Amino acid sequence: MKYFFWTHDRPPTWREYPGVVLRVALFGLLTGPLWGTLFNLLFAQPLAEAFLPFGRFLWMSSLAGAAYVLSFYCACRLPWLYLGPVVKVYPAGTRRVIFATVGALGGMVGITLSSELISLLPGAKIAWSDHFGSILAGEAVLGAAIALVIGTIKTLNAQVRVAEAKIHEKEMRECALAEAAAKAQATALQAQINPHFFFNTLNTLSALIPMDQEAALEVVGRLADMFRYTLACSQAQKVTLAQELEFVGNYLKIEQARFSRRLSVTMPAGEFHDIVLPGLSLQPLVENAIRHGIAKRVEGGAVEISVHRNGKSCSVDVFSPPSATPVFFREGHALANIRDRLQLQAGGAANVDIAQDGAGRMRVSLVLPL
Repeated sequence: MKYFFWTHDRPPTWREYPGVVLRVALFGLLTGPLWGTLFNLLFAQPLAEAFLPFGRFLWMSSLAGAAYVLSFYCACRLPWLYLGPVVKVYPAGTRRVIFATVGALGGMVGITLSSELISLLPGAKIAWSDHFGSILAGEAVLGAAIALVIGTIKTLNAQVRVAEAKIHEKEMRECALAEAAAKAQATALQAQINPHFFFNTLNTLSALIPMDQEAALEVVGRLADMFRYTLACSQAQKVTLAQELEFVGNYLKIEQARFSRRLSVTMPAGEFHDIVLPGLSLQPLVENAIRHGIAKRVEGGAVEISVHRNGKSCSVDVFSPPSATPVFFREGHALANIRDRLQLQAGGAANVDIAQDGAGRMRVSLVLPL
């Protein structure tokens, strides 16, 4: 039905009027027999007079339907389209009175105009001519009631749209605030890691200088590369796993200079540019493994890093000898810090997992979405 009637909240333009009038008339032609049958039954016309001959009834009722629908469209629908924007500034009660008045007048004008048009058809006989006064009053009441209902629906729709817009604006504002808070929290968490890591590295360097100056110079070069990386991490929240592995490789070279043969390292082979994670997420796991699993052992041990893809996620595993003291996710600890940063950026799809493998090694894993 929306195809036949103008459903916009503005009047048609002059170019649009012909198409609108044709569609409205077509709707009246198609539904005319239904209206004809209804009025004939309503005014108790004999069935033979109402329906025979059928061909004459069909074309007469179709033309009458077109005249009827066109009349009411011009008398009711169009005035509402023109008046709507004008009365929108008035109070709700005033708008209801105006629309009810226009609806009542439109109903009376529509029934009068359609009666006159139908009477012009050859051989037409209006079934309700003897009751025209009652019908006129009924159309006025019906038009006023329909106008009030339509006005109420439009008012409610407008209120709903305003409420939805306010809710959407509030949601967007809350989303922006939550995102800003998450970024601030991630930055604060990262800031906790940086000083801790660099203090340890400087301690390593100070211990190395008296023993091997060439090795110390190499450490300084690697430390400079690591400084550049951490500064870049402060600008971009996420980095690729390939970048993080390169950074960890430099860190492990520094630690190997410190521990010599006591520390052996196995790094993963392959390209990992498609996996992203918060910067400085992997290095604290390696540092933890060395501090708790290797530094306290006379014979030292091995640190192995491996990457396993599994459908929509991957696991970056750090293996080391078992720790003498268990590692917990206590507040302020590096592992809790990394877990919080991961979940801030990736939600429940990311996590830090701790377990022992079949060989008795400690395994700490970063679970990352792909």
